Amino acid sequence: MSLRKAITLTVEKIDAHIDGICQILRPAKKLTVAMGLDTKMTRQFQHLTFSSVFIMLTAGYGYAETRLICENPRREYLVIYSPGAPALILNPDSDTTKYPVLVDDNADGSHVITASTPNAGPTARLHLRPYTKLEFWSGGQVVQTDGCYTDR
Repeated sequence: MSLRKAITLTVEKIDAHIDGICQILRPAKKLTVAMGLDTKMTRQFQHLTFSSVFIMLTAGYGYAETRLICENPRREYLVIYSPGAPALILNPDSDTTKYPVLVDDNADGSHVITASTPNAGPTARLHLRPYTKLEFWSGGQVVQTDGCYTDR
């Protein structure tokens, strides 16, 4: 999935959530009138309701994508990981390479994504916790380790 398509889908989801929030606020206004609250208190109640719903709906969006700059002896490259995505994406602005995700292991305080490289190459293991690095394994041994840091 391209980054542009992922952003479009995210925006569409947020728009759908906003429509849902508007549906929630209509009964909130009726409730405040029934409670006998004045206009100022009605607005405060609506703002509180909107804020609570907004926080609940957007809490998961902060972890949607991880962008890393990784370095090997020849050059730096960009790695993009999105939870649930079918592949790790390398260098999306140039010759994009996709490594299909085999395992996404998020347990015991670590987070490691195992992916296959093209043309039956080595297996890639992206470590997000506790250390950030990209390892390449072949024949049961690490053949290359690239240090990574966040692209923020």
